Amino acid sequence: MFVQRQYPNIWKYSEVVPLPKVRTPTECREFRPISLLINCGKVAENFLTRHHNKHVLPKISNQQCAYCRGLQTTDAVISTLERWISQLYCKTTKAIEVIYKDFSKAFDSLQPSKLLSALSNMQVPDSIIQPCLDFLDGRQYSAAKSTYIPSRVGVPQGTLLEPLFWLVFSNSYTPDADITMYADDITYSNPLSIS
Repeated sequence: MFVQRQYPNIWKYSEVVPLPKVRTPTECREFRPISLLINCGKVAENFLTRHHNKHVLPKISNQQCAYCRGLQTTDAVISTLERWISQLYCKTTKAIEVIYKDFSKAFDSLQPSKLLSALSNMQVPDSIIQPCLDFLDGRQYSAAKSTYIPSRVGVPQGTLLEPLFWLVFSNSYTPDADITMYADDITYSNPLSIS
């Protein structure tokens, strides 16, 4: 597989299982579609993830607190609070403007071409990039008793590569600003000065 830099097509078939986001769901949007993959594909994905991590994780912005070893939600909260406190201690700061951004359907809308560009900018070797892109290309999804449908965008939810791909993608759009990111959530803060 890795010599040819291709991910076998038979491993790209996923059964989509809806997992409820709330206790008693009543609408489709209250379910999270998780992809059940073939076991051989999971082993290959684990291999890809380990090799990818070596090249990618050291280059991820320290503003991202999700999917990075040793960081969690509390780190994002503490980082944000520390920034606000230091901004408020500045004598010219009157208030802090805060903007929260949540990318809707972030993992489902990740585009392979943009991921390729982000991976290339991180100088990840082509021997790692190609199998990862091939992992996304030609994916087929099916729910219970339905035919398989091809998908050209997105990463299957529930896969090991999903968070890693998001880190790469979001890292390419990290502005030089006072932000904290946790997965697909961004908190931007801007101190407002006394005029």
